[in-house]
Amino acid sequence: MKPPKHLGPELIAIWREVEPTLYGDTPLSMVEAICSQLRTLRGARALIEKDGLVVMDGKNIAMEHPALAIERNAIKQLAELNGAWSAWTVDAWRELRAAHAAKLDERMKRGGGDG
Repeated sequence: MKPPKHLGPELIAIWREVEPTLYGDTPLSMVEAICSQLRTLRGARALIEKDGLVVMDGKNIAMEHPALAIERNAIKQLAELNGAWSAWTVDAWRELRAAHAAKLDERMKRGGGDG
């Protein structure tokens, strides 16, 4: 599966990293969303690594780095994408199994056995 041409170099690199781990019929929009969230997650993590978990606000008061919320949200979005895809693949598997069972039933009615 080739990355869409409209993606920039950073997303294309992530796409190439992610693509081998996906099923062949993964919708392109799902792969794009996964790549986008991974980019967000990694960018947030880089800021946290650079600045630390705690930063000073405009009034010089220590606060949680804002990138921590961005990182948490990206992780949540990736989990939701995974859940949506898992649910889709389970439904697709059930449909495939039902279709196969119906074909097998039809063959058996015709006396065709398992071939």
